[in-house]
Amino acid sequence: GQPTLLNDNCGVASFYNSYNGTQNASGVYSVGTTTVTWFVTDVNGNVNTCDMTIIVVDDTAPTILECPAGNFIAPYENAIAISNLPGQCDADVIVPSLIVDDNCGIASIVNDYNGTDNATDNYPVGLTEVLWTVTDVNGNESTCMTQVFVIDNEAPTIVCPADIEVTTDPEFCNASVNTATIDIPTPIVTENCAIAILTNSFNNTDNASGDYPIGTTIVIWSVIDE
Repeated sequence: GQPTLLNDNCGVASFYNSYNGTQNASGVYSVGTTTVTWFVTDVNGNVNTCDMTIIVVDDTAPTILECPAGNFIAPYENAIAISNLPGQCDADVIVPSLIVDDNCGIASIVNDYNGTDNATDNYPVGLTEVLWTVTDVNGNESTCMTQVFVIDNEAPTIVCPADIEVTTDPEFCNASVNTATIDIPTPIVTENCAIAILTNSFNNTDNASGDYPIGTTIVIWSVIDE
């Protein structure tokens, strides 16, 4: 626009603005604050000025066109799924970059897993949710979530205690209690992550020691990892 009142006791010779040097300051302004100075000169060469401020506010958040996602693995349909490294409880995972856009410009892209703009890293077994934050040059933010699912496909290994044979006293069968107390060693168990449950079929605990009847008792050990 232009000044709404131009007056001089003799007459106005010219006026213009500092933004485009014309009598009309309308135009395209950049985001931020622009000061436009108006210059008015009368027919006798006297000059006066006034300032106006134009503020353009960017309140448009960045657009995340594509947030890294992966293959279909129920129940984590959008997760980047990968098997653990052999013998380890983790995996090296390649996470694609975000595809983003903004009307002014992107200032930063950061993920909360390693604090950088690149989430490719080593991840533990299980589900890791990686939060991305995209910030434009004017402080507007957008977020999205990437799921990284490392699958542990390795079963625990177990070495059972050796078979145990106990010979009772000849008077044993005439006793009122026809059992023998036997100490059973703990199985040797290895696992790439961690053991969750170790049980035996004799007493459903992790210690099979106890009173066993005469005859053969088969003890089945079961181990489940986390």
